[in-house]
Amino acid sequence: MFEEYMIQIGFSEDEIKNIMRIYPKSQYSPSTLLYNLKNLHHFFLRNGITNSNFVKIIITIPHIFFMSTENIKLKIQELVDIGFKRIDVFQIINNYPYLLDLSFNRINNKLEKYTTLDFSMKEVISIFTSYPILFSEDFSKIKKHYNYFLEIGYSNKDLNYIILSLPEILLLPAKDIQKKFTDFSLLGFQKNDIIRITKVLPNVFLNDISFIKDKFQTLIDFGYTELDITYMIKKLPILLKENYLGRISKHLDEFLSLGFTNNDIIFITCNNPYLFVYPFDNMKNNFTCLKEFNFSNEEIISLLKEAPILLGYDIENIKEKYDFYHDLLLEKVLVKNPIYFTYSLDLIRSRYAYLKELNQEDYSDLFLTDSEFFKKYHISKGDLLRRYF
Repeated sequence: MFEEYMIQIGFSEDEIKNIMRIYPKSQYSPSTLLYNLKNLHHFFLRNGITNSNFVKIIITIPHIFFMSTENIKLKIQELVDIGFKRIDVFQIINNYPYLLDLSFNRINNKLEKYTTLDFSMKEVISIFTSYPILFSEDFSKIKKHYNYFLEIGYSNKDLNYIILSLPEILLLPAKDIQKKFTDFSLLGFQKNDIIRITKVLPNVFLNDISFIKDKFQTLIDFGYTELDITYMIKKLPILLKENYLGRISKHLDEFLSLGFTNNDIIFITCNNPYLFVYPFDNMKNNFTCLKEFNFSNEEIISLLKEAPILLGYDIENIKEKYDFYHDLLLEKVLVKNPIYFTYSLDLIRSRYAYLKELNQEDYSDLFLTDSEFFKKYHISKGDLLRRYF
């Protein structure tokens, strides 16, 4: 019955033989083995462990057969009491079954050591939940690795942020880290640039540099200089995410389809690298919206070269602003001064209402800076908004 039950829940015959070779069933009655197995199986299933993962746990630590379910429950409760979530404990066991072999004192002592690196206990628990293999690592080795990052130039704050985001960094060989710095320096980045990029996007340490090089070459072939590319990435490090890098060629082609030249695209994306992040359909809708205002393609491209941020604006916001300026017969002013599209409409409306009360018909004053407007009319932005909104 015992072996039949094991086969029923997913063990192979070879796995059963290996387990029983370690723990000969002659030492235990078949009914005892079956009882323990069923208890364990049902306990783990009730707590989110699948059949296949239960089999993996047993194969990894076969002696769990002979552990009391009550003792396992007690260990789990001890971990919950110090801050682990119950569901996370079972996920840790799923990924690192050896946790069940560790005494509570040993686990707690290991966690306490990590707080000496300026992590709170809550943060330490988060790190071990994400990367439980750390339970098997000697802390002196981890601390040495931690200090290696400090010597490179990371601050404690930045390094802790990276570790919380990517605990695997604590086991990444120093030679791999150094190679990543070398690879990025060959792409034109300085050490401080690389530190800034990796603290914003720690996964760069794990990504294949050849993919990044390939996309750099795509941009260079298009007409970007190395300086253009490094400038954009320093301004927006998330451009190095694989999903954004992967669609660079498509974005470039789509911009060309709207009538932009290579030089136009280089100009607007260097000024606003977010254009490589925005969904292109949204940007195309904004472009089409501007055409509906009777701007020519040339006027739209000129406008967007001056204010590329408009490609990422909410389309209703653009329409509302255009309608307001259209009513004032100022829509053509927007082509020469597209930055006006980015001004707060509530502020412009407040200024308009105020100037109207003064019988002031020089609407160019609508677009003065806050300090210039205050100097000329002695009313602040806050007072204007309070008075008219």
